[in-house]
Amino acid sequence: MKLLPPFVRVALVPGVLFWALIIAGATTENDALFWAAGAVAAVTIIVSLTLKIRASQVRNAAQTRIRGEGQPATAQVISLDTRGGSYNDNPYVDLELEVNVDGKPPYRASVTALISKLAIARIQPNCRIAVLVDRNDTSQVVVDAALTPYGRS
Repeated sequence: MKLLPPFVRVALVPGVLFWALIIAGATTENDALFWAAGAVAAVTIIVSLTLKIRASQVRNAAQTRIRGEGQPATAQVISLDTRGGSYNDNPYVDLELEVNVDGKPPYRASVTALISKLAIARIQPNCRIAVLVDRNDTSQVVVDAALTPYGRS
């Protein structure tokens, strides 16, 4: 059984509570219930944004660490798909990779990366790209910075 994403789990109970308060307020004509619904919505938004920002900070810190300390490797692109989002016209791309680290058997890894729109033509199924792998957790793979909008640092 697949769990709901964290954002959905955080928003589900307050969302139900919000609508219950709105409906109760409308049927009883009690303004206090509308104010309570507004407070529930405000707290839910603040908590959700805080969790999203924190998760982004943790992910970015891990990627920065891997870019600095990671083991260079190559990966063959098995498949790719855009997830619909972009940043400054550079798409977020979901990559299914077969990673080849020296001295270890190849393995599959899934990576979501912000890829430079100029590099999209170079990343196609069956092509090889440079990646960096976390030395302690080989499931943590980062696409080489040359393929991102940020270039090499």
